[in-house]
Amino acid sequence: MSHFLIILLCLLGPGSAPRPTFQEHINALRERFDVVFVYDADLDPGEEVLPGELKSDSLEGCLDELLSNADIAYMVRGRTVVLFRFYKRDTLHLYHSAIRPAMIRAERVFRDTPGAVPIEPMPQMPQLLGESDPLKLALLSPGIVPAAEGSASIIVRGGEPDGNLILLDGVPFYNSSHLMGYLSVFDDDAISKIRLYKGHFPTRYEGRASSVIDAEGRDGADDRLRGSIGVGILTDKLLLEGPVGKNTTFLISGRFFGLGILKSVFKVFEKYGDYTFYDVYGRVTHTFSERDRLRFTVFRGNDHMRDTLVSGQWGTTLASAAWNHRFSSSTEATTTLSYQHYCSSDDNFSSSIQDWRAAFDASSHMENSHTLRWGGGYSYRYLTPTTTITSHHPVHDFSAYGEDEWRKGCWTAVAGIHINLYAVPGNAYFTAQPRLFLQYAPDRWRLFGSAGRMVQPIHALTSSQTVTLPSDLLVCVSGNVRPMTSDQISFGAEYNGWATVTAEAWVKRMEGVLEYKDDRLGHVVSGYWQNNVVSGEGRAAGLEIAVSKQPWFQLSYTLSKSMRRFDQIDGGAWFPSSNEHRHSIVTTMKQDITKHFEIRELWIWISGGYITVPERYSFVMTPSGQFKQRPVYEGRNNYQLPASHRLDISASVHFNGKHSQHRLTAGVYNVYAANNPTFATLWYKQNPNPSAPDLLSVAVISVFRVLPSLSYSVRF
Repeated sequence: MSHFLIILLCLLGPGSAPRPTFQEHINALRERFDVVFVYDADLDPGEEVLPGELKSDSLEGCLDELLSNADIAYMVRGRTVVLFRFYKRDTLHLYHSAIRPAMIRAERVFRDTPGAVPIEPMPQMPQLLGESDPLKLALLSPGIVPAAEGSASIIVRGGEPDGNLILLDGVPFYNSSHLMGYLSVFDDDAISKIRLYKGHFPTRYEGRASSVIDAEGRDGADDRLRGSIGVGILTDKLLLEGPVGKNTTFLISGRFFGLGILKSVFKVFEKYGDYTFYDVYGRVTHTFSERDRLRFTVFRGNDHMRDTLVSGQWGTTLASAAWNHRFSSSTEATTTLSYQHYCSSDDNFSSSIQDWRAAFDASSHMENSHTLRWGGGYSYRYLTPTTTITSHHPVHDFSAYGEDEWRKGCWTAVAGIHINLYAVPGNAYFTAQPRLFLQYAPDRWRLFGSAGRMVQPIHALTSSQTVTLPSDLLVCVSGNVRPMTSDQISFGAEYNGWATVTAEAWVKRMEGVLEYKDDRLGHVVSGYWQNNVVSGEGRAAGLEIAVSKQPWFQLSYTLSKSMRRFDQIDGGAWFPSSNEHRHSIVTTMKQDITKHFEIRELWIWISGGYITVPERYSFVMTPSGQFKQRPVYEGRNNYQLPASHRLDISASVHFNGKHSQHRLTAGVYNVYAANNPTFATLWYKQNPNPSAPDLLSVAVISVFRVLPSLSYSVRF
């Protein structure tokens, strides 16, 4: 149900121990629905009353589970849930007298609209060098593969790495990676929840073509000073939180990394020279009243690399303020102001983007089973893609949206439209992005389908297909480059029994995809960037199947195909996208050995992607009489890398002290040392025929072989 829920609660029947408390059940309902009003007679909120855990995705399903062993029945009347007790045999008695109201208010304006895939931070999940990264947990969902072995950059449903909208407290990141893309900027200790959207996109989101990853930070503790300390091979972490006065809380977290210890343990990192990064996240929340709350967020992260040949750095500075106001019991809104500055540079050039943004988001719950959401915003972006040529690029972005969510019995429908106006020097682009979602959910089955358009004005031009480098450029729409559009249709089914089984098929069509010209591959700074790229189209389709029994195991399989076509490349013929991975399989398992000891396994198998390699090299005489060697390309993405697969295992021991919680995690990445391709390089192999030229070969380099890890954290 998408509206305020008024629950007339009188749960006085007997039960069996152990049972979750009244407050625990309310918190569980609160996680699933927008705002819950609870009315009880003489029930102590700490009293244990109801059995079981809430597993259903609907209000009716949750009530069925809550009341399965109690002598309570219910009836849903619009926004109201009326509870009955079996007073006598075959007789229902309505409890509505002597009611004492108590209210629990949700912490954000928007409830999770259909299509959200929750990503729960799991520090004990085996990951690269044991570093907990909640963004990499998106890889457990079908339809998503890493951009490179071990990378935190992801490819969603045949899209591009820059097609993922990644938000922190409602503010989009332009670069969300550390360590050349192998680690994200998210510290799981500071994140409360992450929602992934890859099929149906709520209408309030815009700006990217492939997916939305919405991360929300935590408010600080309101009872006393708390904190945590973490030590690992990659990073050292510190978090502090607590109250400031009666109505204000704070939270601050920080991470620092240096390659000194890592280089002494793993020789493979020696070639990276000196590499450091850090990030700091802070959040202050002040509650003025039950109607008004103000939140301040700051973030600063920076990477710095230096070796004997080149040095460079990139970093993000972000600040935002959000004011949440409740106009009535059915309407509330959030106004957000933010500033972000992203800059990258190396010895040869620098580029930057500054973004000032204002947004207004509101929701209203109507009497007739409707939830209306509307809002809009304005962004001013000032881009300097490269300093090799003066190319300051201001962009004005105006947006507005409206959405109606309607629920009736087993049916759910969400329809909306998002409009944008991008104003750039010499041109303006108006875009409309309609969205539609339909769902029929009888009993344990759920049938759903969606159709929608996403528009992307931002592109990342990279000099490497595998890692993030300081030479990567962020560019935006211009007088010659139109916004990229992505139209997607998907439909699927889900069954919730002993395990949850989901199958979903989708097709996607893209316009305005950017690609380097044949003779400009990897030349991101050689002249004005618009001279290096061409615009074309793409198409992708796939089938995703997932079977899960949380938290014990999960199995997902994806079959997909992604193609590209450009008039100026390969004579306009279709060719496979570099991000196409035809098959991918991911399995996870959790085993509780004892109450305090658990083991997790992750196995992944992914078809190889595609790269472009020259068939041969030719020599060209310059006007000055010199010979220069130039590559000759016979086709784009003409070489498929081998498949990658690996097994990761981690074991965790957790125990409680008198005033603290401890966790020690040991793991092994790539247990059986699979030679997975991290990147490829070209080299000449001697031809057996002495009179023939040497043969050009492709060498696949594997960086991440068997990597052990050890981390320790304590919460106090």
